[in-house]
Amino acid sequence: MKKEHDFKESRIYKIWSFFYQLKSINIKVPYYFVPACPNCGSYVTGRFVERNNNIVYEEKNSLKHGEIIAPVANVGINNCFCIECSTRFKHDVKIKFITPSELEFEKERRRVNLIYKSKFGKFMEDDDIDGVSKKKNKKNKKHFFRK
Repeated sequence: MKKEHDFKESRIYKIWSFFYQLKSINIKVPYYFVPACPNCGSYVTGRFVERNNNIVYEEKNSLKHGEIIAPVANVGINNCFCIECSTRFKHDVKIKFITPSELEFEKERRRVNLIYKSKFGKFMEDDDIDGVSKKKNKKNKKHFFRK
């Protein structure tokens, strides 16, 4: 049975404490801010992006970062949309740098977790960004250092 002292010296504890310290520092992360809908006032809004080959990865990644995107062939003038009232509107979407606590607030306000579940059938915490299951990932890591 390991003692608490052994756990504090372990590599897992050191990594965990490092990320906990980073979270407490409140490092700002980039965020594409889309304002509330001018028609209904809802914050469940997103932006259109041009379609590319890896759109599933891009959608998952943007939802994990609190942004709602929709792939289209040509973005056009009306580059934003509202999910609540299906309105398209024009806005200059710029990058804002926000803290992790502000990012969590934006995720809740835009109901990103529910949108993620409706699109991919899982909650964000249960899914991996790359679509690789965690069991496969662990299996590959096990044999990585083996000769």
